[in-house]
Amino acid sequence: MIELKNIHKYYDYKKPNQVEALKGIDLTINDGEMVAIMGASGAGKSTLLHIIGGLSRFESGQYLYNDKDISKYGDAKMCKFRNKQIGIVLQNFALIDEYSVLFNAMTPLFFAKSSIIDRHKRAVEALKTVGIDKLKHKSASSISGGEKQRCAIARAIVNNPAVILADEPTGQLDSKTAKSIIELFKTLNSTGITVIIVTHDHNVANECERIITIGDGMIIDNPM
Repeated sequence: MIELKNIHKYYDYKKPNQVEALKGIDLTINDGEMVAIMGASGAGKSTLLHIIGGLSRFESGQYLYNDKDISKYGDAKMCKFRNKQIGIVLQNFALIDEYSVLFNAMTPLFFAKSSIIDRHKRAVEALKTVGIDKLKHKSASSISGGEKQRCAIARAIVNNPAVILADEPTGQLDSKTAKSIIELFKTLNSTGITVIIVTHDHNVANECERIITIGDGMIIDNPM
């Protein structure tokens, strides 16, 4: 379970141009949920997602993950938390274009104490899960947008995370491809993975169990 309690996040903290990005966020996301986070540009959606993923620190409040206070983790422990518990999917795919699909899917495993054979096997299994294992030797630059996003999802799931965070995962895809990517997220969610999607697309959000709306750094709608 993810619990955020009175989270305040500032940019340029204690400087003349200080901006409060999140203003006392209280949020609980249960294990196995599939939720959407919506809001206008600049509302704080991505900032919230980055905090949940341990990518960004905050100035006050508390973050509990399965009753453990993530707020107190040092950098090394936070990195381990991200690598083991969180899979992240971005709008721009964030692949290494000159390397193969297999290499890209394997990258989170470089931090694991496992053999190259085991890493290869796990990456191939992740690519099979997302349906592109036959493309494993192609360079990331040579595949379509939808295939790139599937590769990014394979990379996100290769460590068997409990949570997948997706920041506008269909933003660069046509409607047909976007629908197939959301169906993939739903399939992953059906296996017990918690899925949290930041999106502007109401069609994407409506596929989720719950839509959380954020505005001006505050949650303005959170049906339970």
